[in-house]
Amino acid sequence: MSVSGDLPEPPLQARDLLEALTRQGVDFIVIGGLAGGAHGSTYPTYDLDVAYDPMRPNLKRLAEALRKLEVRLANAPPDLPFQIDAETLESGANFTFDTPHGRFDILAMSRGSFLCGAPRPCVAVDARGRGGPHRLN
Repeated sequence: MSVSGDLPEPPLQARDLLEALTRQGVDFIVIGGLAGGAHGSTYPTYDLDVAYDPMRPNLKRLAEALRKLEVRLANAPPDLPFQIDAETLESGANFTFDTPHGRFDILAMSRGSFLCGAPRPCVAVDARGRGGPHRLN
């Protein structure tokens, strides 16, 4: 948080975070405040929350994206060793990071939950904010 406690520093640049995940081919869905905003919520959010597919090939792609984003564990001592790789992600599942692009939370979802077994309405939006209603199957 900033010294005044008003807004986090640096401010959220969700597009940069989403583009990094997309460039690496990470399978993820946006959840939390930004997802709510895509559905019309006006509640403010100051971080990006994503749920990711925890299968090993995706963990490798996610780890590569996180390294390129220069993530650091949030609220951890700066000298705390932290190795970003598929094994670490698999062992921990949920992490909160500080990045040059703002706060970033990642949460592993069970394989069945991630794929949404039954068709569900959602909004598919690309990293530039374009999109519309979509059904997951």
